[in-house]
Amino acid sequence: LELDFKLRRADMTTYKPRVISLTKNPGQTFGFYLRVERNEEGHLIRCLEMGGPAELAGMKDGDRILRVNGTFVDGFPHSEVVELVRNGGASVAFHILDESSYKQAKALGVNLSDPQSTSVTNRVAKEAPKPKLCYLVKSNSGYGFSLRSVKGEQGLFMAEVVAGGVADNAGVRNEDRLLEVNGENIANSTHDEVVETIKLGGGSVMFLLVDKETDRFYRNKKAKIGSWSPTIKFLPLQPRIVNVTKGSDGYGFLLREERDQT
Repeated sequence: LELDFKLRRADMTTYKPRVISLTKNPGQTFGFYLRVERNEEGHLIRCLEMGGPAELAGMKDGDRILRVNGTFVDGFPHSEVVELVRNGGASVAFHILDESSYKQAKALGVNLSDPQSTSVTNRVAKEAPKPKLCYLVKSNSGYGFSLRSVKGEQGLFMAEVVAGGVADNAGVRNEDRLLEVNGENIANSTHDEVVETIKLGGGSVMFLLVDKETDRFYRNKKAKIGSWSPTIKFLPLQPRIVNVTKGSDGYGFLLREERDQT
């Protein structure tokens, strides 16, 4: 009964966009920039004006526009989408999908142009495995793992993970494939280069990994494994995600590197 309940809850997963209607006064803008960016899919909301119509209505940086006044625009050229917005007049209705949901839907091949895809079940999307972030703090005996390559397989894999060691306790498992080291993609790095990157991290390191199931899932889908929305369940502390809108005097903080501080 418990399993059936969980499956039924998974069946309720949707990719339902937010519908945001914006109205501007003469001489005013909607308060955002619409962009297409290299290595990013979709029409992105960027540079939200603090206190502008878009921000006040709930638009977020990185949101994707799916529809403009009911017209599905995800596959349209950027110039055509801009023209649709301009021709919409003082009031325009946008169908918006947040960045994480958009990227996952794209990776899984969800047809976002089908109205049913935003309101019908999609158990696969809910159940889709994710990459994982693992944070390791070196002990006197090291990290407790080694890196190896596999003939016929791309990338580097975790091996000889010591039971009860640093890596094991951080969620690392044998045969996990390494995607990033401290936020740096290592797809085109050699074994020696990755080892050097780990050493440069000092006494700690953050890995983005995929286990065999996750790797197989995305290979079968012929989809790129994204570093977006990884599971953070293995992290000792949960990071906060803070959306900050730039004001006229900047973001209101300084980012510094200081002696004796990591």
